[in-house]
Amino acid sequence: MLKEVKDRVARFLKDQRTQSIMDYRRKRSMRFLNRYPTPKVLTASQEKEIRDFWYQVSGTRKLYFNIKFYEMFNDFGEDPSLLKYYIPNDFYYSYVDLFFADEHYARVFDDKTLYELYFPDVKHPETLVRRSGHCILDKHYDIISEDKAVQLCHDAGKVIFKPSIIDSGGNGIVFWSEADGEDRLRKMISSKHHYVIQRIVEQHESLRRVHSSSVNTVRVMTLLFNGSAQVMSAILRMGVDGNQVDNGSAGGICCGILPDGHLRPYARKLNGEKFDKHPQGMSFSEVFIPHFDTICQMACKMAPRVEKISRLISWDFSVTPDGEPLLIESNFYYGGCDVHQFCNGPIFGDMTEEVLRYVFQHHPMLRR
Repeated sequence: MLKEVKDRVARFLKDQRTQSIMDYRRKRSMRFLNRYPTPKVLTASQEKEIRDFWYQVSGTRKLYFNIKFYEMFNDFGEDPSLLKYYIPNDFYYSYVDLFFADEHYARVFDDKTLYELYFPDVKHPETLVRRSGHCILDKHYDIISEDKAVQLCHDAGKVIFKPSIIDSGGNGIVFWSEADGEDRLRKMISSKHHYVIQRIVEQHESLRRVHSSSVNTVRVMTLLFNGSAQVMSAILRMGVDGNQVDNGSAGGICCGILPDGHLRPYARKLNGEKFDKHPQGMSFSEVFIPHFDTICQMACKMAPRVEKISRLISWDFSVTPDGEPLLIESNFYYGGCDVHQFCNGPIFGDMTEEVLRYVFQHHPMLRR
């Protein structure tokens, strides 16, 4: 009897925490929707088709999302027949993402200081210094002094300082060079407990010429489903106007990548603004991602290793000057669906109905 009571209390507390996270994510999604400038009102037939589709996959007429997201999709979507297959942001972040990823595990294990241990067979940026707690470590995970860390950065001349956990949208990323002085460097090294300091990545010419001030990264989203890892969508994230990072929240733009590695003819910002060419002049149709097939294969190979943490992962890659894929980071949760759907259409493509049915059948907050 006592064990049963304890189990009920534990389930209740877990549900309460999950509900709190869902409510927070739903509110953030609504802020995103409210910023979209040109929603297109649905016709009666469009709304009926959408509601009928969700009834088919869920078995209920209740909508677990705000249907106004489809006014956004209706504006930028190119094929009206695909409209019903888009996943509303609030449903994706509140249900889908939390279902395929264990946020508790993800927050612990999505740590840039550990990537080389998780994925030793993949090339990474050269890490000079790492810290995850009170000890400062070198590239070999050996403890070093602050003075040694400073010297490693001086030897490199220019480095990038990244938060190693709970990084979102490039927040907290800082660049340091000799011109910034040693006092600033020491402050950076001593003021935080979770970071990596890496040598600046040199990227392939085909990526560098798009926007040379930032490392422009290929984001690949994989889903581990029905016993295999599959690529759901891939985009190229690009910096603009001399910005040193390519994140959408920092003003960057994203362009869909076709299966053969060529870019789609347009890109978008997070607010949906469309670009027919890069603000610095490059035509997207001229860009080809070298070894794109290898990048996708590598992402699918790595995905099963962290199945306990997440089955829905966004991987960020660069490509070295000699054409070797380079894993910049992984996002075990909250990797984003908005830019993928802006650039490539419905995030789960032909698998949308199957994936949604699975979520509704197995999600503990939906099957009741």
